[in-house]
Amino acid sequence: FFFKQKTAYEIPKRDWSSDVCSSDLYEQYSDVGNNYFYSAFQNEEVISLHIRRGDYLQFSHHPTQPIEYYAKALKFFDTNLKVLIFTDDIEWARAQDLFKHERFFFSTKNYNAVDMYMQTLCSYHIIANSTFSWWGAWLANSKRVLKPRKWFGPPIDHYDDFLNVEGRSEEHTSELQSRFGISYA
Repeated sequence: FFFKQKTAYEIPKRDWSSDVCSSDLYEQYSDVGNNYFYSAFQNEEVISLHIRRGDYLQFSHHPTQPIEYYAKALKFFDTNLKVLIFTDDIEWARAQDLFKHERFFFSTKNYNAVDMYMQTLCSYHIIANSTFSWWGAWLANSKRVLKPRKWFGPPIDHYDDFLNVEGRSEEHTSELQSRFGISYA
């Protein structure tokens, strides 16, 4: 719905607005995203935090991330940074004590395209095991991306080996971390 039939591997990130994203959608949703984002955060650095539950609550092959994952991930960042939470389960997220502090903001009542665009405006990313937040982090000029160690659950959890850097050569691990800014929470 939002992206053309090109992948991020085919084009540089800086060209995503014209080559990856349909220009009419980009113009429409970037205005909404910019208005919301900059009115709330001005030019501050912001952490994007994505929580995916919804359909994952029904599937074992994509487990939801526990609140402890987000608590651990947040420890990697300065506590003065504001956090913009994107989720498909706003009631659950708002009920969590972890997110009751004034530094946490919730993106609500937006189209997915607006949320995706606002993720790209964030400086840091705590992603769920979801391509939605992966793309948001990929398309941003992110300074750091934290991802869960477990992306898949049974019966396809063996695919986690392709995403993790543990057990890889130091050179390969260094390349992945420098090229993609991947760290683990």
